[in-house]
Amino acid sequence: MDVIELKNYADFLQSIATTGAIVVGGIWTYFLFIKHRLNYPQIELKIAYDQYALDHGKKLIHATVTIKNTGEVMLYSRFAEIRLRQVLPLPADVNERIAQNYDLLLQDQTQVEWPLIAARQWHWDSGEFEIEPGESDALHTEFAVDASVTVVQFYCFIKNAKKQNLGWSLVEMRKLGLAENEEHT
Repeated sequence: MDVIELKNYADFLQSIATTGAIVVGGIWTYFLFIKHRLNYPQIELKIAYDQYALDHGKKLIHATVTIKNTGEVMLYSRFAEIRLRQVLPLPADVNERIAQNYDLLLQDQTQVEWPLIAARQWHWDSGEFEIEPGESDALHTEFAVDASVTVVQFYCFIKNAKKQNLGWSLVEMRKLGLAENEEHT
């Protein structure tokens, strides 16, 4: 084997090694970033609330939504929303359906559309709301509700800035008890 053939053979082996490295790198990237979605944020949402008696037969609900970035990349968001809905006492239309032995839900519904008490929205410019991996942040808001409301539904949505019209949501029912400064009757 002369020098030229040896050089061609070495070049051939080098191109095979380079191609192999690119294929292995592509497979690694696929499994790491695409299949396991490591290039997207992952979060946990938690809702907590405090309540206080107000004048005029009202309660003050202070809601806190904690957002924990459990992923490996920065969480960016440009929009968040919290809705508070009344569950009990039952709305008249739902109560009537139950009294007539009908299903709680209308056809093609998967959950009752409880009456909206109020909604709060946050709109941020690009880069204004971000959470580092492993870090947490919280959104706070208040609602005034009628004192007769005993069960509410909290709905929270955090938009994922990396995905169009997608994000994370959490829906929880909570029983409102008596606040510390209310009298038991």
